[in-house]
Amino acid sequence: MGNLSEYCDSSSKYVTWLISYIYDFLDEQILNYTQRRFLHCLSGGIDSALLLKLIVDRYGSKSIICLITNVDFFNNPNDLNDAQELCRELGVKYYFINISKAVKVFYETMPELKTQMVDNVANRVRSGLACELALKYNLRLLFAGPYSEWAIMGGDAVGGAAAHCYPFGGIFKSEIYAIARRVNLSEKFCRKKPSTSSIRKTNAKEAYALGIKLSDLEKLVMFFCGLINKNKIEHIPKDKLLFFHYLFKFFEKDLDYPCTNLIEPERNGRKEFFAEFDKFPFE
Repeated sequence: MGNLSEYCDSSSKYVTWLISYIYDFLDEQILNYTQRRFLHCLSGGIDSALLLKLIVDRYGSKSIICLITNVDFFNNPNDLNDAQELCRELGVKYYFINISKAVKVFYETMPELKTQMVDNVANRVRSGLACELALKYNLRLLFAGPYSEWAIMGGDAVGGAAAHCYPFGGIFKSEIYAIARRVNLSEKFCRKKPSTSSIRKTNAKEAYALGIKLSDLEKLVMFFCGLINKNKIEHIPKDKLLFFHYLFKFFEKDLDYPCTNLIEPERNGRKEFFAEFDKFPFE
């Protein structure tokens, strides 16, 4: 692929349509439910940062409240700082809560949880806090996880099963980067590499999930959806391909989010979009 920002220009029709599709979904959330504002768990990564900017651009800074949580021995402080700074830049109210003690209590009181990764336990604590805030202030709880996470690991595994709605539930990571460029999200977010959580590894070049790079995981889901050719995944071992194909078939029946089943000509536009990528923007 060439430069992502250049390709966003050449594929403006598709990216513009994609943004409007997401806004249509968000409009439905505002119009059809009693909650008239959103609650958003902000991690400091590109997914949650982009969703926050899209909502503020369309509905204003008073339409959303953010929750930012920290685990002292786990979270990357740079991401936490970026999340708070973005809220201040956009004029959005936010809660910053340290959940380190709560995570430790889980491990101390339930020894069987010691086999669980810290981010899995932290996700549950954060979800509980988010649900309480959403109930107290009558807010519609968002989750910004992209399609590749849902399709392979399911909502509960990625910490978003308690949310009311999933605006990026059918959006691929490459599309998120393209949208971010289009709406002029801060460059520091556009340069960030994806991770399974805000892990305290400042020099990690590539994040993994279930033993595979997140970039390869996304390519597999694209291939399973018929959006890219097999040559894009030839480097992935056959046993991994079969394993993730099983997971995809297992979870896909539970997926009902924007853009999972695009009608023509949008589906062709999506295939053309991905066909341009030799190297994906987050690699």
